[in-house]
Amino acid sequence: VPRKPGDAQPEAPPDAPPAHQEQTPLREMLRTRSILIPTSLYGLCAFGSIIANELLPLHLLNDSEHGGFNFTSQNFGVLFLIVGPIQILGQMFYHRVAGKFGYRKLFIISNTMAALLYGGFPLVMGVTDASLAVKMVVLVLVWGAVRCVSLWAFTTTFVMTANGSLKRDRARANGIGQTFTSISRAIGPAAGSLMFAWSEN
Repeated sequence: VPRKPGDAQPEAPPDAPPAHQEQTPLREMLRTRSILIPTSLYGLCAFGSIIANELLPLHLLNDSEHGGFNFTSQNFGVLFLIVGPIQILGQMFYHRVAGKFGYRKLFIISNTMAALLYGGFPLVMGVTDASLAVKMVVLVLVWGAVRCVSLWAFTTTFVMTANGSLKRDRARANGIGQTFTSISRAIGPAAGSLMFAWSEN
């Protein structure tokens, strides 16, 4: 409906940026440390996560003679069915842990714990000849802890990306993070397969 002279101007949506504010050029965003660092860390976390998610099923389904757990697909499904709620419970405590340590320190702590758990995973091989119940309990504890701290690290990169970018640039900053993650997820399976083949030989 055409407005008549003297009519009040329509109000802009509360979240709409002022007309004179333009988005920061992509090249400049990539040179901004508060954007480049968390988005790069997001990509690195995705790289480690995709390799772990690829190698764990191969390892569990392998026979005990080759260091595996001799799991069936049903055993594997039960493991992830139990670990899923553990991840949700761990995420419920994220805001408390982040409030205590801060996002930067929490990211360091989360990845340090994940590295220690991954590094200590060969110790789990000591239960490959145990009963199914013992193997399941050990794997639930170890893999549940890995998934919880990994999810904390992922969440922290999201928060740092949002805090390190202007509101008008936030969508593009998340897009940069998704781009780095897509690259990681593209080369991660190939890298994981090479690692698994090398370990078998």
